[in-house]
Amino acid sequence: MSNLPDEKVVYLALRNVFQGQNAMVRQRRLVRKLINDAALEDTAVSNLTKGYGVSAVSQVARTLLNDGSFESKLKARNRFPDVSPDRDAEGASEVGERFQEPTIGAAVNGPKDITGAMRGGSENMQDVSSPVLFASQVEFCSEVDDSGMESFDSCHNSNSSTRKRGRGGIRSRSSVCFPMKTQDRILTHVQRLLENACFDFGRRVMPEVLKAQKWDCPEAAELKTWVEELIQRRGELFGSMGQMVQPYDQLLHSMVDLRNTAVHRNRINAQTLEQFLIKAEKFTTLLGDATRQEMLVKLRLNVQEVIGKLESNKRIISSKRAEVNRLRETKIAELEREESEYQTSVVKSLEEDLAPSFALTPVVAAKEDEMSSDEADEIRFKEEQAQLMEEEERIFRRSERYL
Repeated sequence: MSNLPDEKVVYLALRNVFQGQNAMVRQRRLVRKLINDAALEDTAVSNLTKGYGVSAVSQVARTLLNDGSFESKLKARNRFPDVSPDRDAEGASEVGERFQEPTIGAAVNGPKDITGAMRGGSENMQDVSSPVLFASQVEFCSEVDDSGMESFDSCHNSNSSTRKRGRGGIRSRSSVCFPMKTQDRILTHVQRLLENACFDFGRRVMPEVLKAQKWDCPEAAELKTWVEELIQRRGELFGSMGQMVQPYDQLLHSMVDLRNTAVHRNRINAQTLEQFLIKAEKFTTLLGDATRQEMLVKLRLNVQEVIGKLESNKRIISSKRAEVNRLRETKIAELEREESEYQTSVVKSLEEDLAPSFALTPVVAAKEDEMSSDEADEIRFKEEQAQLMEEEERIFRRSERYL
């Protein structure tokens, strides 16, 4: 049973999937189908299934379904006393990797200016300018959807306090990109921050490695090198802490992805950037670095606030665009109606002008018919006269014969 995910983790990830009629589902096949459908678009469910497999997740989900935890908030509260019944509670999107936000993250009251957080916290930190974000610094980038059509949309707002959920808590796809300059500043800063965290962790836990490698400062080893070293020693270094952020192998490799994205200047959308920040937070938790973890929390909240503003502005623009399209269609229909009416009036005028010509034609034809009839009568009259004259001539000759 050790390979099964924690019941609370599964509940937090799937409670927006198994609600309403779905809370009554018990069949294994249907449970797996609902989980697979949700994993296609929900990051938390996707991470959970990737980490443990659909079979293991569906097995735990069926246990919770049979217990009625999804169906009844009371039963869920009794089973998980520390879980809020609010379906949009903070942390619901992050349970896919079996991690709970430390209390230090909860102490942050909101996204503020993170200049101090990014510059302070360690004597080894370099003075890196703060990538404080503004909505005007974010641009839209195109994304080709499954249908092959290029779409332009705003990034999904992943801030748990303002997150908008669709059916089953599914996250929308993001197609908003920060400007490359801003993205590079954020990722470069996070990379440097994590390298400092790794160096402090190495000084505490494996000073012999730092001495052997002659790593006397955070700049001596890049993030990728640190990750490779941590992966080799993950069992002895992390122990139960590593188990808490299962699967931490995936978490460590994601730090390499973050480094590669920063170094190779790969453009990513806002949702991917947000996920990098979330994973970086968990990485600092794995290293036991509460100070830098708090700095990353503030940075993530600041990023999410900007995304939220963009999403709100996008909805306003979309509404205005819809109104413009409606007015445009109305105006087009009005113009087409006017064109049709004008065409009808012009054609009617032409028909009225042609009406007298069409009226004379039958009269002329009738006269031609009358003339033809008179001529025929005259011919017949002449023929009759000729016949009478012939008859009179025959009678006259006959009378002369008797005389």
